[in-house]
Amino acid sequence: MLVCPLPASGVQADLDDIAALEKTLTGSHAAIISLADPVVHTGSRLIVTAMRTVGVSRVEALTGFATSAISRRQLNPLMRAVVAAIRVITLPGFPAKEDQDAVLRASDLIFTIVQPPTLTTGPATGTYRHGDYRGKSILGNISRADLAAFMLDNLEQDRYLNQSVYVQQ
Repeated sequence: MLVCPLPASGVQADLDDIAALEKTLTGSHAAIISLADPVVHTGSRLIVTAMRTVGVSRVEALTGFATSAISRRQLNPLMRAVVAAIRVITLPGFPAKEDQDAVLRASDLIFTIVQPPTLTTGPATGTYRHGDYRGKSILGNISRADLAAFMLDNLEQDRYLNQSVYVQQ
């Protein structure tokens, strides 16, 4: 299920109901996609289709650490090996996130793909770092509250357009 707090109506739509997705997205400036592994590829594709139909051009998607080949190429060799092992262990989730990445990159939308390391349930601190993947590690973490704050701020600031971004505390 997609829950969209903007506009203020708090409209909800089933992810597999394209007409409901279109209604939910109508009048929005952007969409944030945060979906579980089993539905991430199909759900992202349907949301992108609905966005195109109603003219929403900006999307920010939450995915996992180094789930795009572009991000992985920026990691050091040891971290690439760690990610390769995690990719095998987390099948089919990791490939689903890779597929989501491909859907967004192939779309005509303005996207940001947010790839944090481990998520925690800690409080918002307002202190986090963001940027490219050079020298980064899956051992980092960020609270879900700080991640949400970053994603909203990133949308407002129009940073990291058509690229992936790493964010951690």
